[in-house]
Amino acid sequence: MLAAMWRLITWQRVPARGLRLRQPGLEAALLLGYATVYVGFSWLTGLEIRANPRPILGATSFTSDAFYVLGFKLTALLLVPLLGFRLLGYRLRAIVPDGLADAGGVHTPERARWGLRARDWLVAALALAVGALLNARHFGPILTAAQGFTLPALAGRVALGLAIPLFTAALPEEIVYRGLLQTRLEAVAGRIVAVIGTALLFTAWHLPSRFLLATGVEGRAGDFASVVMGTGLPVFVIGLVFGLLYDRYRRLVPLIAAHWGIDAVVGVAAMLRLPI
Repeated sequence: MLAAMWRLITWQRVPARGLRLRQPGLEAALLLGYATVYVGFSWLTGLEIRANPRPILGATSFTSDAFYVLGFKLTALLLVPLLGFRLLGYRLRAIVPDGLADAGGVHTPERARWGLRARDWLVAALALAVGALLNARHFGPILTAAQGFTLPALAGRVALGLAIPLFTAALPEEIVYRGLLQTRLEAVAGRIVAVIGTALLFTAWHLPSRFLLATGVEGRAGDFASVVMGTGLPVFVIGLVFGLLYDRYRRLVPLIAAHWGIDAVVGVAAMLRLPI
């Protein structure tokens, strides 16, 4: 009975050994090094934005700053890692494991791509809704602020507020930290180290920029304790939850959807110039 319960608790849809990782040791080392360097880049990005702010359409959140969007996130967190793994010999669609192999590493046509069935779309939609509800406190102010813009201006700001979090947060963060780093850490150090280590590194890069720039619920710039409580703790909890879900089900799309839901509400609020 206890053995059966333990198997149920520890069940994985696809263990790391069932994924086609070319050089897990080397890849883990490269990703750990890059994740560490990225923490330092977060500090430099915060200094740059503080000295030369470039808010897109006057957005109130530094995460909608042009340098943050184009340099810190799109280039450094999405394009550079994907290019690096392409140079290691991976095809683009095979870089990120998304339940693509069975436990024996055999790829079938159905699992060799990110094909979404009706059930997958439903799960992603539910995950998106749950993520958005976590920031439901912004719904009322968003509706009120929307009345102050013309329809074309409102449509453009809402579109940007939705697109920026998808391409600078949900996609790169889940691809790099869950899809790439966690799987390689699991392959070389086991599941517990992979989940906790990934959550810690995921949290670490959030802190320097918030220490330099944060206001509101994320903490107060210059007050490290408030940043740890306002940013570090919630991000670490989310990192653990997402890591455990990815460890068990190896499905990245619902995590991307949930992450997008969490950040999209804030992104829209910032583009409507609401205090964040």
